[in-house]
Amino acid sequence: MNRSQPSPGATTSASASATTPLAMDLLSATESLQPLVKKILRAARSDAPTLIGGESGTGKELVARAIHEESARSSGPFVCLNLAAVPTELAETVLFGHEQGAFTGAMHQVRGYCRMAADGTLFLDEIGEADLLLQAKLLRFLERHEVQPVGSETIITVNVRIVTATNRDLEQAVREKQFREDLFYRLNIVRLQIPPLRDRRDDIDFLVDFFLREFNSKYKRQCLISMAARDLFRIYDWPGNIRQLRGAIESLVVLSEYDTIGIHDLSCGILTHLGEQPSASTPSQPADKLPELERLTHHLVLDVLEQTEGNVTHAAHRLGIGRATLYRWLKNYRLSNSSNRPRQIPKRVGDHFKGRPATGQCDTDHSNGER
Repeated sequence: MNRSQPSPGATTSASASATTPLAMDLLSATESLQPLVKKILRAARSDAPTLIGGESGTGKELVARAIHEESARSSGPFVCLNLAAVPTELAETVLFGHEQGAFTGAMHQVRGYCRMAADGTLFLDEIGEADLLLQAKLLRFLERHEVQPVGSETIITVNVRIVTATNRDLEQAVREKQFREDLFYRLNIVRLQIPPLRDRRDDIDFLVDFFLREFNSKYKRQCLISMAARDLFRIYDWPGNIRQLRGAIESLVVLSEYDTIGIHDLSCGILTHLGEQPSASTPSQPADKLPELERLTHHLVLDVLEQTEGNVTHAAHRLGIGRATLYRWLKNYRLSNSSNRPRQIPKRVGDHFKGRPATGQCDTDHSNGER
């Protein structure tokens, strides 16, 4: 690999325009993150090294941006480097730079990301993926704030704040001799932990609306998310956290045939994983309460009926079932305990049952008519 080429894990952005709205505005909008927001504001008052922990996709870069935006360095650059994406042989030159001719292929001088972040913040994501040699060099930089570009005898002092993040258990990595203990203590001055999305389900509606606005604007759509789909979003565990939710909303906006997005528009992966999760119902709930998946099935059918304006033939086709099966389901739904019904049957379909007996065989599947 040509070592003078930019690293695939290295990105940089101007603080003032990189995030709209500001990262802190997004974090402050949800009640569950208020304790974290208070810690971010306190951390931003100093230049102390900060270590952000959390599962993949929880928003560690957003927290790092918030620290930068709220700090005295906010007018300086915010530079991100994902160490997991940087080849080992490139890591030193990416971080500390190199001189022209320092090695084969070094056609130009490169400053390195430490110097690019001067007077600002350097965010090192996936710090747990750094090899032991690079960890030693990072420790020296943290202690002295000095860099020596590869191929140079000059030592350069850099004024920069270091924020790191990881989804690994660094304490365990230290015990296994995979991460330097001295570097861990140097990075772990301020520790911030981001909860996974499954532990902050009350934030999902806010996030859904935020991403929906973003992608409606981007793709010139006017999509809405049905209540049934929102119910599913709230009970799904989101193993990929906010990153997965954002991707799901973008996919729905791009691929949805209609402006109202229902359960039938969701990916099979989400529905399959939901089916594998423990039931949301517990023994403490009323005995006649519908299990979550059954309730969502009701929402799915009613969503499709509403989108087809009560046309049972079209609805059955979209659901992939026979029309007689759908009529049978509707008759059973009508006979169920009213407290179990999440919604009423659309009026056009409901009119079909007026004056009909409450029990008995369902209608035959008329081949030439539609209801």
